[in-house]
Amino acid sequence: MKANINAKSILLLAANPKGTKGLRLQEEEREIRERLRLAGYGKTPINSTGATRPRDIQQAMLDFKPQIVHFSGHGAEQEGLVFEDVTGQEKLVDTSALANLFRLFSSRVECVVLNACYSKFQAEAIARYIEYVIGMSKAIGDKAAIEFSVGFYSALGSGESIEFAYELGCNAIQLEGLPEELTPVLYKKGKLLQIYIGNRVFKDDDDETTNENSRNLVRNNYSTDINNTLLINQSLEIPVETSVNNPIQQPHNQSEEPSSKDEVVLNLIEQLFDALSSPNLEIGIQKFAAIAHHSLFINDQIDPAFRKNSFNVAARRFNLYKQPIKVIGSEYTGRTRLGSRGSKEDGREEKYAIERKDYSAGLKGHIRIFFPTNGESAKISGLNL
Repeated sequence: MKANINAKSILLLAANPKGTKGLRLQEEEREIRERLRLAGYGKTPINSTGATRPRDIQQAMLDFKPQIVHFSGHGAEQEGLVFEDVTGQEKLVDTSALANLFRLFSSRVECVVLNACYSKFQAEAIARYIEYVIGMSKAIGDKAAIEFSVGFYSALGSGESIEFAYELGCNAIQLEGLPEELTPVLYKKGKLLQIYIGNRVFKDDDDETTNENSRNLVRNNYSTDINNTLLINQSLEIPVETSVNNPIQQPHNQSEEPSSKDEVVLNLIEQLFDALSSPNLEIGIQKFAAIAHHSLFINDQIDPAFRKNSFNVAARRFNLYKQPIKVIGSEYTGRTRLGSRGSKEDGREEKYAIERKDYSAGLKGHIRIFFPTNGESAKISGLNL
């Protein structure tokens, strides 16, 4: 049965803080309004707030009483969505706060659309309280994000169901020849729907994303060196996404197959440095702390035996985001290398080391991760200067 939304209110929220990559948010809003107009939608106003601050969200929800809420902007993966503060700078709103907000309005809101990179984390949390929630499973380009909105609201304006509108939005991306039709994901009553498009089905590890204007806070113009390449053994250059999804290569032609723990740690290293890559170090530190305390240690492979303050001090002292990441091979860099050797720290074996330098300031920092031989949890030693 088709769900007509002609009597339902829509709220459009947008945020593109200073210092983040410019997104075509006004174009997206214009397209949404035009699609609804062409469909004869006009009984209920479409309300919008630009340069949205956290306080604006609550007020808009109270003022406009929307049934559909659409956010366009930057995502910060597990940590939250990026809004603006009173000066127009980045303001991170964490996932639990967003979920709790929609819990308070759950009797009224029927659908939430989060058109931002990696917003599936927020979508999953919000879906505990809202019947339909759409998020993005990974980075999404500006063009694909707009095409999804065009298809989605064209269908809704014509009285189609939210599920049909979601699929039409994915198909709109596909019709444009963009490889991101599986990036939007739909949660219904807290469960992720299995969606088939042609002969493809959504999987968490699908990783086809256009490079243009990604809606991800940490993967934009100030960190293209991270997004483009990860240097392994100081000589082999491979895409970051490939390196994260595949086992790390062993130095000195070792044939031993890396364990799943290796992949977890390599992904962890990327997340930690991505967190510290924000040009706004306050945001970077918030992101790092959130990853460390809410994501890393629940897998029982890495324990929280590190000094958070050392990361805070190091992050404030130099611009980490200006330099590429190096996974150090067999060559020593100061006291740190990648490989197997005895460690003075708790007798643990050093398995991974990663370094980032600020040559202009003459400083360097690195993260060292130690694995014990007795099967205990690993330890992050911290950033050392």
